[in-house]
Amino acid sequence: HTSDPSVSAVDEDSHRFAFDCEFESGNIGEVQHYKDNEYDIKIRGDSNNERHSIWFYFRVTGGDIGDRIVCHVSNYSKTRSLYADGFTPLIRSQSKPVWTRLPSNRISWFKCPRHRRNCFTFWFIVDAPDEQYFCAYSYPYTYSYLQKFLADIDALQLPFYKRHLLARSIQQRRLDCLEIRQTDENMNTAQHCVRPCVVFSARVHPGETPSSYVMHGLIEFLLSEHESAVFLRKHLTFFLIPMLNPDGVFIGNYRGTSLGFDLNRHWQRPDFEQQPTIAALKYLLRKLDGAQQLDFYMDLHAHSNATDGFMYCNESLPLDECDVDSLRMLHEEKKMSVYYARNNLTSVFARLLDMYCNEYSFAKTKFCCNPKKAGSARRAMQAILSERPVCYTLEVSFWRSTSMANDNLYTKETYRNLGRCMVYALHKMYKVPRNKRHDLNVYRLSSKKLMKGDVRRRLLRIVRKNNEHKNNNNSGESHKTATPVIPSVSS
Repeated sequence: HTSDPSVSAVDEDSHRFAFDCEFESGNIGEVQHYKDNEYDIKIRGDSNNERHSIWFYFRVTGGDIGDRIVCHVSNYSKTRSLYADGFTPLIRSQSKPVWTRLPSNRISWFKCPRHRRNCFTFWFIVDAPDEQYFCAYSYPYTYSYLQKFLADIDALQLPFYKRHLLARSIQQRRLDCLEIRQTDENMNTAQHCVRPCVVFSARVHPGETPSSYVMHGLIEFLLSEHESAVFLRKHLTFFLIPMLNPDGVFIGNYRGTSLGFDLNRHWQRPDFEQQPTIAALKYLLRKLDGAQQLDFYMDLHAHSNATDGFMYCNESLPLDECDVDSLRMLHEEKKMSVYYARNNLTSVFARLLDMYCNEYSFAKTKFCCNPKKAGSARRAMQAILSERPVCYTLEVSFWRSTSMANDNLYTKETYRNLGRCMVYALHKMYKVPRNKRHDLNVYRLSSKKLMKGDVRRRLLRIVRKNNEHKNNNNSGESHKTATPVIPSVSS
């Protein structure tokens, strides 16, 4: 990635500052000197799709000890932002290489009269001579870092690990697929052939770097000798795709590819010439499903406007469009039990993850059928695959958790821990036979509340509303209207 020459900015007095992004995943747009040590910064929009200007990662050099550098970012592309609530960029320097989040009193989000739009301003102090400072939207996780991580695993020559080249990107970078499965001498050949497959993918949106740290923790733990990892390796086959958009990651885009495509809106009909990475993964998923092996698929993301970790899930209903009256009728005819069981099964992994992981919130997890997301991996694959696999989208905040007891800011370690906790949750889920896995009573759950968006919650609301209306109409009569029974979460 080569930044534009206009990126460099130097003030006119004795204090000299220069801005650049001449490194992998770096991104900044035009920089203009405003006054004193204050600079107006524009984020470069994604390649061939400039409406996404969110990810930044740049270097500042120059200045004297004690100088206060103020950065005014004027074209952040979202009208709503966590910056308004105290979210801040990360900073490191050559002498202090550990990424540190700026204190919340060093940022402000406001309607800027000069730019006539919402802007944010942050500042930091020069604390060493001839220092280089790096500022980033979130913890960087580059393509090269991934390749080094995978090369280190290759060197271990683990018998249960294989690294495949699934495809190459438009700019000829690797789309790696990691296969993890361990042979158990106590299993017969048939058991090895039909073992279920679990697939995880990440970084379809290149700026969502927390998803890579979640994947990193998941990979590390699955390769460990922990009993949960060993059990899963012996009973399942894992396919892990750590970086679905390697070109976008390398260039420093937030959401799109080098051609400007948002890959997570093209899963219904991906073009192998223009979207080769998701086309290759879609082929793998369909191949596994055709062999009746695919059990579970999850795409990892990060969310710019939310706190906590949570999931979007697909709800099982008899028809794509079902009004509540039709669903009530089907329930009364005892034709909904198979759909309730499927929705319970979908919720199991989310419930277990909530038990083991402080960084995750079941309360924010929900069934989501937003038509705008029909082209996403979760929605598009659920629509064409068999009834066997369950598809998810995991979202994790760029900023913090509201449920963690003490320090609630997310770090690289808390993201990795979320990945490790997924292994625990999968272990508990797959210890249960498949024909009982939907029954919430077989798990030691802290709560069995219905998940957000569950049709049973909607049915219960409409029943209560109708009963209130009937009771109001019959308020002068002595009889009471009976409340129809809506199935519980364990039905």
